Amino acid sequence: MTTRTSNKQLLEAIEQQTAAIAALAEAMTANAVAQQPVAAAPVTNVTGTPETLGKAKFNAKYMAHMDNKVKDLVAADGNSRVLYGRQNGDGEWKLAYCLKSRYDTGLKDRGFRGVIKVYGS
Repeated sequence: MTTRTSNKQLLEAIEQQTAAIAALAEAMTANAVAQQPVAAAPVTNVTGTPETLGKAKFNAKYMAHMDNKVKDLVAADGNSRVLYGRQNGDGEWKLAYCLKSRYDTGLKDRGFRGVIKVYGS
């Protein structure tokens, strides 16, 4: 013997499935939002020096080279930039730079250790 499934039963099953999918999607979205990296606070002034970045010690010649490089880039295109210290996968301390707008919206650099200088407006 076969039993017949009514349209009302089908509708109830579909509604239950839809509710379960919506709850799952909501839980996944909340989990994804919780795992996103926190955006860095906007840079308004110089927040550190190589000495205040902990164990980082930058060679004066290397620091002057990177300082001039970033100054030249800012002078060439007028975009503000941030010079910051970072630590690479081998544990070496390096200097890096990025556009200030990129830093303000949340720089994604796992090796980031601190801002050294902000160039431009």
